[in-house]
Amino acid sequence: MTFLLHWITTDCRFSGQIRSASKKTTDKMTGRPVGDYYLLKTSKARVYHSSSGRAVPPNAFCSEAAAFCTDSPIVFPASVDNGGAETGPDYDCLSSQPNPTWYYMEIVTPGSMTIDMTNSNVVDIDFAIWGPFAPGTTNDAACAQISGGALLPANCSFSGGAAEQANITAVESGEIWMLLITNYSNDPTDISFTKSAGSATANCQIINDPSIPTVGEWGMIIMGLLTLIAGTIIMRKQPVASARV
Repeated sequence: MTFLLHWITTDCRFSGQIRSASKKTTDKMTGRPVGDYYLLKTSKARVYHSSSGRAVPPNAFCSEAAAFCTDSPIVFPASVDNGGAETGPDYDCLSSQPNPTWYYMEIVTPGSMTIDMTNSNVVDIDFAIWGPFAPGTTNDAACAQISGGALLPANCSFSGGAAEQANITAVESGEIWMLLITNYSNDPTDISFTKSAGSATANCQIINDPSIPTVGEWGMIIMGLLTLIAGTIIMRKQPVASARV
């Protein structure tokens, strides 16, 4: 499990990551400004950094895909200078797959679904979506099928546009679908995707504990907002339950 601690100043400005701890069970910091706020997040995934120094979402790999549902849009910072997607899958129309980000969903209501993808800086993004996978299929099992190279995406686009649209039809309850979105432009941008049409819906209960807010762009759990009243912070690891691993 990985700890991430972010500093939020007293005027609520986000000032970036100041500490991550992935191996120690306890982490102690001293000399931090009194009165500031700290956002503590945790994930069982590793923490990655691109050559540009920008943080890379842990779901840059198929097996670490983050869950999403159809209740609200997902927005995440696209990675930059993060190379291509993993070898093995047949990416079909995607001649290249730079700066990949993976998500998965579990269908609840059968039917069809349209997923619209846009980005804040209006740069070139692309996508591919694989499925259906049988109910209960884990990320590892789905990715093993994808990585075998024999499973083509159900839908993909390698257009030069800043907006993409995925369409899947005749989906059934319990099916698993894997979505890959790439930042072809290699420019910093925030990518947003959401269901825009269709009767099918996705399961929101798989996004960890629904009573705890999630950070959609990294698929992490917000563990708490700390107000510093002394100059020392101690972080201790605690297990996080997940509905699907």
